Amino acid sequence: MYTEIDWVAYMQEVSGFLQGERNYENLKGDTGPLVYPAGFVYIFAGLKWLTGGEVAAAQFIFTILYLATQAAAMALYIRTRALPPWSLALLCLSRRMHSIFVLRLFNDCWAMLLAYVGALLLQAHQWEWAVFTFSAAVSVKMNVLLWAPGVLAILIKAATPLATVRGVAAGAMLQVVLALPFLLAAPREYLARAFEFTRAFQMQWSVNWQFLPPKWFADPRFALILLGLHLRFLWSFAKFRWFQAEGGPLAACKAFLQRREGGAAPSLSTDFMLYILFTSNFVGIIVSRTLHYQFYSWCVD
Repeated sequence: MYTEIDWVAYMQEVSGFLQGERNYENLKGDTGPLVYPAGFVYIFAGLKWLTGGEVAAAQFIFTILYLATQAAAMALYIRTRALPPWSLALLCLSRRMHSIFVLRLFNDCWAMLLAYVGALLLQAHQWEWAVFTFSAAVSVKMNVLLWAPGVLAILIKAATPLATVRGVAAGAMLQVVLALPFLLAAPREYLARAFEFTRAFQMQWSVNWQFLPPKWFADPRFALILLGLHLRFLWSFAKFRWFQAEGGPLAACKAFLQRREGGAAPSLSTDFMLYILFTSNFVGIIVSRTLHYQFYSWCVD
């Protein structure tokens, strides 16, 4: 069983890349131009090479991807010891998740596996590798940027400035290396397509705001209101939850800047790390102007 939504378009978009095209403006499919960063191109070009675009072969690969993603999500909860073991079985019961991975073959699946691995690395205090892995996830789909405030909060609470700088530098370098063939050929086109923050959204794809009149949804002021709400919610969580023990975000930043390599590591439980990451992600989800239903794969909380 298979539901065609984006797979054919994905294959069309990466076909140009496999044929030597490096200008993002010319990489297109039936659903429109390619709008994902370079990591997406490499993954789905690899899938096209492996499967020849055949759905059944791709579904087998996505089944393995689904199992790996479930394993990573379960590992996050097991490390926190906050839930009884039987509750982990609930993660496997979502028909929507089965559909997103195996029936519809969305790119969100690859991004979220990398995001969950990044969260595991944070729990293991592998700061540089964690940021690097989150950067890899963003290179597949930018929704992982919703985790960024939470990742930054954890680094401020528990990492050192040097480790943070190394991680951010490694993540930035990864983006450059992945994008290099496109940046050398047509840098403006790559940046405009892969990181298009000014894209016009269609109301039909909005999960959150279907009850609004279309005129309100399309109003630029509505986008500004949602952005303001997003920032306000993040600040409230940062002040009253994430950095409450430190006396607020500013006090936490001051302590972070004074932290030195080799010093005593601040105590930060794995379950509180997960709380920070998941609330950061969830706040972004609830104020998103458009969400396709594959957003169910964005959270296991």
